[in-house]
Amino acid sequence: MIGRERLSEQLVQATRDLDDVTDQLAKGELADEDAAKLIVQYEAEKQRLEKALATIDESANETPGFSPRVWWLTATTIVALVAIGFLVTQSITDRPEGGFVTGNLETGRDLDTVSNEEMEATIAQFPDIIGMRAALARRYFESGDFPAATGHYLEILDRDPNHPEALANLGWITFTSNGGPEADTAAENLLKRSLDALPGNPDALFFLANIRLSEGDGLAAGELLNQLLATGAVGEQDRPLIDELLAEAERLTGSDE
Repeated sequence: MIGRERLSEQLVQATRDLDDVTDQLAKGELADEDAAKLIVQYEAEKQRLEKALATIDESANETPGFSPRVWWLTATTIVALVAIGFLVTQSITDRPEGGFVTGNLETGRDLDTVSNEEMEATIAQFPDIIGMRAALARRYFESGDFPAATGHYLEILDRDPNHPEALANLGWITFTSNGGPEADTAAENLLKRSLDALPGNPDALFFLANIRLSEGDGLAAGELLNQLLATGAVGEQDRPLIDELLAEAERLTGSDE
């Protein structure tokens, strides 16, 4: 879990950024439309950080939620994972934990109503807006547009090297690139860094477990899947998938005996 001190520093910075936008708007240095977009983003960042701080204060052991995703794989990886019974095609659901919250500002726009093109334009003008960039990268990731997602995740990590979601998703993208042993090692390093930044990160555990299954290491996969279950983050709708993967891990472990 990211430390309270670091989150507090980020909250102070987000508050300063918001104050700067307000001052620039008052001085006529920013157009109303540009200022509104920035205010939405910095307010969202403040809300995210305040929520994270409150979570730490309430329970040091709380873990993030786990949501089903559409896992888009390259052709070679599909062959490898279908062979072990893994191909997730569940629907995408909202992910409020760590996601983008627009709040109740006068703009009244929900992020779901903002097009990718609008988000790209805003990010191009204000490249340090991590909240919107992460939300857009997540859209690209979940739609299978890995090249577009990669560019934004790299930009996020350039600004926040310990961003758990960027590390985890970039790790999975790297693994599915079929770049050979060096790429696989890089993927695992990214996923482990994600877990260092946010222990119990469900996505990182899930990705690592599937990597181990693709390697035929049922024992390690089973341990990772049980760690995922122990977080309490797996919902009822996701449990059948995890049980299926656990069964495959057990089969692989048995075949090694």
